[in-house]
Amino acid sequence: GSTTAQTTVSSRLTNWMASIATTPTGGPIMMAYSKTTTTPFYRVWNGTAWGAEASAQAVVGNINYIVLKSARTRNEAILGVQTSTGAIYAQTWNGTTWSNLTQVGTGPATTRSFDIAYEKNSDRAVIAYLPTAASVDFAYRTWDGSTLSSATTVTSSPTTGVMNWIELKQNPLA
Repeated sequence: GSTTAQTTVSSRLTNWMASIATTPTGGPIMMAYSKTTTTPFYRVWNGTAWGAEASAQAVVGNINYIVLKSARTRNEAILGVQTSTGAIYAQTWNGTTWSNLTQVGTGPATTRSFDIAYEKNSDRAVIAYLPTAASVDFAYRTWDGSTLSSATTVTSSPTTGVMNWIELKQNPLA
């Protein structure tokens, strides 16, 4: 059953940097992971087995952190990685191929200073990140399925000092 599959996948990913995403519209389940190289890898679950390993766009620097999120209403996923240089990259999956790579920021190399979440009602993706390793303010960009917005910096940040970790959560009411 699905509980067994989830347990097996979880136990096998203990030493990997991995992220699993699915679309509630019946789209594929996708797993993205790193083998501490410059290439993010992924596999797609077809309902009974994981497909062959394939690669997304390679980045500059070994991958330290990886985040994969799926849209609710379209066959789309966004993959974000942060490398050993601190560079934060994003790329989108359109159900067939990965888009060109976009570097959105450069945070500290030792902490995950970005995250991705899809808004519940609009299904627009938000990518929040540190623009530089010394940033005390964070920035964000949105993806509506076709256009990546320019950066907006939040200068009245609710924190003081350099942020060490960014995590987004979808508002269940909006």
